[in-house]
Amino acid sequence: MKAIGSLVSQPTVIETFPVSSFRLSVLVPAYNERYVVEASLRRVLKLRHKLIRSLELVVVDDHSTDGTWEVLQRVAAEDERVILLRHERNLGKGAAIRTAITHAWGGISLIAVAVKDQPLP
Repeated sequence: MKAIGSLVSQPTVIETFPVSSFRLSVLVPAYNERYVVEASLRRVLKLRHKLIRSLELVVVDDHSTDGTWEVLQRVAAEDERVILLRHERNLGKGAAIRTAITHAWGGISLIAVAVKDQPLP
């Protein structure tokens, strides 16, 4: 018991490493989100930070039927960081995320979800 007590009372040593930049992939599954998807993507594209060396958005349209695909095409045409993919039929959110993962090249990947019922700040 004495050994455990002495370990607990020892100060924790945390090694610090130089911070470097990384490549960030934001994975965006989309289905029938034409009213929120453009604003959401543009907010992510404005992201700037010294740790983010490069940014890509991998957007997978899960065969939307409300005009989302057309909005996505317009945004992708304006910014080369947007990688746009589309399922030939609706496969669900999990499948859209798996498709996005296979096309992401960033060292860190995040999954973004548009919130339909929340106003944008």
